[in-house]
Amino acid sequence: MKRSQMIWSTLAVLIALSGPMTDLAFAQERQAPAEATEVKIDPRPVILTAVTVPARLALCGWNSWLAAIFMSYSAGMRYGDAAHMMETGCAGSWVVTPEMIDQAGPPPAAQKRAIWEIDNLR
Repeated sequence: MKRSQMIWSTLAVLIALSGPMTDLAFAQERQAPAEATEVKIDPRPVILTAVTVPARLALCGWNSWLAAIFMSYSAGMRYGDAAHMMETGCAGSWVVTPEMIDQAGPPPAAQKRAIWEIDNLR
């Protein structure tokens, strides 16, 4: 019986102490809403990331298997080369950002001309 009285009295004290806090809660509700800002989302990085992540995952996994095979055939003597194989397969950015797309841009005219000249030589 004493335990239930103690629980109820503690609950009553907590409710009584939370009374002064209700003014603060109502004050937060009365604030004016913030102005909405428009955000322009470019779908290209999202699509490219959705394609890049599985491709990079496959490449990283494939390089890891090749490195493991390389290590087993060399009897552990070429672990540095195997580690380098794994690092190069898994290194780099896995997420495409809008800045990456803006930096890539079209190739310069000199590169276009060189590719065109190579195609004509064939």
